[in-house]
Amino acid sequence: MMITLTMLYNNIAHDHRLVTGWGLSCLIEGMEKTVLFDTGGDGEILIFNMRILGKDPRTLDAVVLSHGHWDHTGGLGAFLHAGGNGELYIPGSFPERFRKDAARAGLEIIAMDGPGEIAPGIFFNR
Repeated sequence: MMITLTMLYNNIAHDHRLVTGWGLSCLIEGMEKTVLFDTGGDGEILIFNMRILGKDPRTLDAVVLSHGHWDHTGGLGAFLHAGGNGELYIPGSFPERFRKDAARAGLEIIAMDGPGEIAPGIFFNR
Protein backbone atom coordinates (compact mmCIF):
# COMPACT_ATOMS: atom_id res chain seq x y z
CA MET A 1 0.00 0.00 0.00
CA MET A 2 1.34 3.41 -0.96
CA ILE A 3 0.16 6.46 0.94
CA THR A 4 0.22 9.78 -0.88
CA LEU A 5 0.13 13.20 0.76
CA THR A 6 -0.67 15.95 -1.75
CA MET A 7 -0.24 19.57 -0.71
CA LEU A 8 -3.27 21.39 -2.12
CA TYR A 9 -2.91 24.74 -0.43
CA ASN A 10 0.10 26.43 1.08
CA ASN A 11 1.95 29.72 0.97
CA ILE A 12 4.76 28.05 -0.99
CA ALA A 13 3.99 26.54 -4.40
CA HIS A 14 5.56 23.17 -5.15
CA ASP A 15 3.99 23.25 -8.61
CA HIS A 16 4.03 26.35 -10.84
CA ARG A 17 0.42 25.69 -11.90
CA LEU A 18 -0.91 26.15 -8.36
CA VAL A 19 -2.06 29.33 -6.67
CA THR A 20 -0.58 30.05 -3.25
CA GLY A 21 -2.34 31.50 -0.23
CA TRP A 22 -1.98 31.73 3.50
CA GLY A 23 -3.08 28.50 5.10
CA LEU A 24 -2.86 24.77 4.74
CA SER A 25 -4.73 21.95 3.05
CA CYS A 26 -3.51 18.53 2.03
CA LEU A 27 -5.03 15.34 0.70
CA ILE A 28 -4.22 11.92 2.17
CA GLU A 29 -4.77 9.04 -0.27
CA GLY A 30 -3.97 5.35 -0.28
CA MET A 31 -5.63 4.39 2.98
CA GLU A 32 -9.14 3.04 3.52
CA LYS A 33 -10.45 6.61 3.26
CA THR A 34 -9.38 9.58 1.18
CA VAL A 35 -9.07 12.46 3.63
CA LEU A 36 -8.86 16.21 3.13
CA PHE A 37 -6.88 17.69 6.02
CA ASP A 38 -7.84 21.34 6.54
CA THR A 39 -9.19 23.56 3.77
CA GLY A 40 -6.80 26.51 3.58
CA GLY A 41 -7.78 30.15 3.88
CA ASP A 42 -9.54 30.74 0.56
CA GLY A 43 -12.02 28.36 -1.00
CA GLU A 44 -11.53 29.55 -4.57
CA ILE A 45 -7.82 28.76 -4.33
CA LEU A 46 -8.50 25.36 -2.76
CA ILE A 47 -10.95 24.28 -5.46
CA PHE A 48 -8.77 25.70 -8.26
CA ASN A 49 -5.73 23.79 -7.01
CA MET A 50 -7.75 20.60 -6.56
CA ARG A 51 -8.96 20.82 -10.16
CA ILE A 52 -5.46 21.51 -11.49
CA LEU A 53 -4.22 18.40 -9.66
CA GLY A 54 -7.17 16.28 -10.83
CA LYS A 55 -8.73 15.95 -7.37
CA ASP A 56 -12.53 15.92 -7.21
CA PRO A 57 -14.14 17.13 -3.94
CA ARG A 58 -17.08 14.78 -4.56
CA THR A 59 -14.87 11.70 -4.28
CA LEU A 60 -13.44 12.34 -0.81
CA ASP A 61 -14.53 10.31 2.20
CA ALA A 62 -13.70 12.69 5.02
CA VAL A 63 -12.58 16.20 5.91
CA VAL A 64 -10.58 16.87 9.06
CA LEU A 65 -10.39 20.40 10.41
CA SER A 66 -7.52 20.64 12.87
CA HIS A 67 -8.56 23.88 14.55
CA GLY A 68 -10.80 26.88 13.99
CA HIS A 69 -8.37 29.40 12.52
CA TRP A 70 -9.47 30.93 9.22
CA ASP A 71 -6.33 29.81 7.37
CA HIS A 72 -7.27 26.17 8.01
CA THR A 73 -11.07 26.42 7.65
CA GLY A 74 -11.63 29.20 5.09
CA GLY A 75 -12.12 26.80 2.19
CA LEU A 76 -14.85 24.70 3.80
CA GLY A 77 -17.73 26.63 2.20
CA ALA A 78 -16.28 26.32 -1.30
CA PHE A 79 -15.55 22.63 -0.71
CA LEU A 80 -19.20 22.08 0.26
CA HIS A 81 -20.43 24.16 -2.70
CA ALA A 82 -18.27 22.03 -5.05
CA GLY A 83 -20.12 18.93 -3.89
CA GLY A 84 -17.76 17.79 -1.17
CA ASN A 85 -19.36 15.23 1.09
CA GLY A 86 -18.58 12.47 3.56
CA GLU A 87 -17.64 12.87 7.18
CA LEU A 88 -16.43 16.05 8.87
CA TYR A 89 -14.11 15.55 11.82
CA ILE A 90 -13.76 18.57 14.07
CA PRO A 91 -12.60 19.29 17.60
CA GLY A 92 -15.55 19.26 20.00
CA SER A 93 -15.00 22.95 20.73
CA PHE A 94 -15.61 24.04 17.13
CA PRO A 95 -18.04 26.94 16.56
CA GLU A 96 -21.63 26.06 15.75
CA ARG A 97 -21.50 27.75 12.31
CA PHE A 98 -19.17 25.04 10.98
CA ARG A 99 -21.53 22.36 12.16
CA LYS A 100 -24.58 24.05 10.62
CA ASP A 101 -22.95 24.62 7.23
CA ALA A 102 -21.70 21.05 7.07
CA ALA A 103 -25.02 19.59 8.21
CA ARG A 104 -26.91 21.60 5.56
CA ALA A 105 -24.57 20.15 2.93
CA GLY A 106 -25.23 16.62 4.16
CA LEU A 107 -21.91 15.88 5.84
CA GLU A 108 -21.87 13.60 8.84
CA ILE A 109 -20.33 15.63 11.67
CA ILE A 110 -18.04 13.83 14.08
CA ALA A 111 -16.89 16.00 16.98
CA MET A 112 -13.75 14.65 18.62
CA ASP A 113 -13.09 15.68 22.22
CA GLY A 114 -9.98 13.52 22.45
CA PRO A 115 -7.83 11.20 20.40
CA GLY A 116 -9.63 8.95 17.93
CA GLU A 117 -9.27 7.02 14.71
CA ILE A 118 -10.66 8.46 11.48
CA ALA A 119 -9.82 5.34 9.48
CA PRO A 120 -7.39 2.49 10.00
CA GLY A 121 -4.00 4.15 10.28
CA ILE A 122 -5.33 7.75 10.33
CA PHE A 123 -5.66 9.27 13.79
CA PHE A 124 -7.03 12.51 15.22
CA ASN A 125 -5.14 13.65 18.29
CA ARG A 126 -6.68 16.60 20.02
